[in-house]
Amino acid sequence: MLENDVAVRNASIQVENINGPIFFVSATRDEVWPSTEMSESMVHRLSENDFPHFVDHLAVNGDHASVLDNFDEVEDFLKVNFMQDNSSGCPR
Repeated sequence: MLENDVAVRNASIQVENINGPIFFVSATRDEVWPSTEMSESMVHRLSENDFPHFVDHLAVNGDHASVLDNFDEVEDFLKVNFMQDNSSGCPR
């Protein structure tokens, strides 16, 4: 599915327009879609566009459902990047 450059370009999410931190989680042996390859592609595009926010990609060694075993990393990302600081009431 990634061999058709025109289709990939037309279907691409413009992640460089996101205004905030991004955390990708993918599975290295994903049987549903090429999640690791597509996540790496988006990370690369963000880097090329000098994306000003935090970006990380966790590639889980496993199949599509294996990412469900890594919610602690997702929770950590959300706490650090989106939870409110109790002293000021403002997002970090």
